[in-house]
Amino acid sequence: MNKDVKIKVEGDPEDPHFKANLLVQSYLLHLQLPISDYNTDLKSVLDQCIRILQAMMDVSAEKAMLGTTLAIQSVLQNMIQARWLDSDPLWQLPFMSENLYWAISKDFASDLPTLVVKAKEQPDKLRQILKRAISDKDAEVVRLNCFILNGFYKITHLS
Repeated sequence: MNKDVKIKVEGDPEDPHFKANLLVQSYLLHLQLPISDYNTDLKSVLDQCIRILQAMMDVSAEKAMLGTTLAIQSVLQNMIQARWLDSDPLWQLPFMSENLYWAISKDFASDLPTLVVKAKEQPDKLRQILKRAISDKDAEVVRLNCFILNGFYKITHLS
């Protein structure tokens, strides 16, 4: 597993920290785990990780450490969404797959703000792209999310 992860781990493979690190990285990279027992271990590690991050965020917020609180919040969001911090925000959309990601980023919008705006301006083109990549039901959810994000974008960018 160590050869497939983004950040290579050194140390004793029997060390629980070594295993937890590999499990978290495998989760963030959406790698297949080699042993079914690792799925149970991963669930346990993620449960503990989320609790620890929430506690860290509470302490840093209590100490008025805004930068630290926001950084922890970003890590927590990435853990919950199973994405690396440097992942393209398009991956955060529901039902995102390799096919859909490449279709949207190549043929329609290369980033989330552009997708939100173009979804309203060119709904038929987006509908065609979505039909090629995902089911009609899932496409409706993606279009609804773009509509909601468009409203949020307008509200947060009022002058």
